[in-house]
Amino acid sequence: MQAVASQGGDVVQVAYYRAGGLEVGEGLDLSVDTPCLVMLRRTAGGWSAWVAEPTQRATRLALSIGAATAEVALPTGGRAGETARVDLAG
Repeated sequence: MQAVASQGGDVVQVAYYRAGGLEVGEGLDLSVDTPCLVMLRRTAGGWSAWVAEPTQRATRLALSIGAATAEVALPTGGRAGETARVDLAG
């Protein structure tokens, strides 16, 4: 896994080479169940996440930040490998 974060922690980018988690501050864990790329941005209502699975093999993945969890449908067919966005409360 490789990760970078903005100085204030409002933006976090992670390259997951396998399923796993990472503490992203304030005791919050960002977890995924599939290798992927994630960009996470804090919003007024929680977090927005942009997710990509560049191998184009997965069609879905589970992403969680703290207690919020989302099942992300990944683009398929000619759009496989493109970014999917999901908003999480919290």
